[in-house]
Amino acid sequence: MAMKLAAGMAGSAMKKSVSSAVGSFSSQRDSGIEWSDYQWPFANLGIVHFDISELPPGKRGPVRLGYTYFWFCLGMFLANVIFNIIYTAIGVPHAWQWICYSAFNLIIVVIYAFYTLYKGYKAVAMGDRPVLYLILQIIFLLFECCYIVIPAIFFHGIIGLSVAPLNTGAGPILVIIESVMWVFLLIFGIISIIAMMRAAHSSDSRV
Repeated sequence: MAMKLAAGMAGSAMKKSVSSAVGSFSSQRDSGIEWSDYQWPFANLGIVHFDISELPPGKRGPVRLGYTYFWFCLGMFLANVIFNIIYTAIGVPHAWQWICYSAFNLIIVVIYAFYTLYKGYKAVAMGDRPVLYLILQIIFLLFECCYIVIPAIFFHGIIGLSVAPLNTGAGPILVIIESVMWVFLLIFGIISIIAMMRAAHSSDSRV
């Protein structure tokens, strides 16, 4: 799966990216960021430095929006696990396998989505061009578009309304709810990208 491959690359690159940020700190312009203070996700178990409060006041909003989008992504993929549990409970054949796939996918998304956010955060902090952030986000949004439309393995796009067994019993209601949630996440993601790109290209801390 392309998402699995991308997440694997993201996971292996995260530590390298952080080390690079710290190692080249002396050659970077002063951003006011304590890159060597690894405090995310937990103070005593940090793997990266991520502190929105260290950004200029005018750039905190877009990064905070991106951080909110990150949590919404996790929430949506967790909801996908719950949907598959419901499908299993109502007797959809092989739905228990979907639970395993979707749970594993949730782990992948945690790595991929945060790495993407981190690249955007770093670009905003350093005033760099967020090229990698943009590429990773576009890939993620393309997957979301597929999830809205296509019923594939453990995702249940709107086409699922015409496919058995998703078109029987409570299936159509679940398909519509899940598809609408993906649409919301897609729109939120686009807004987040625009805000992050503007913040990264802005040299005015009040913007």
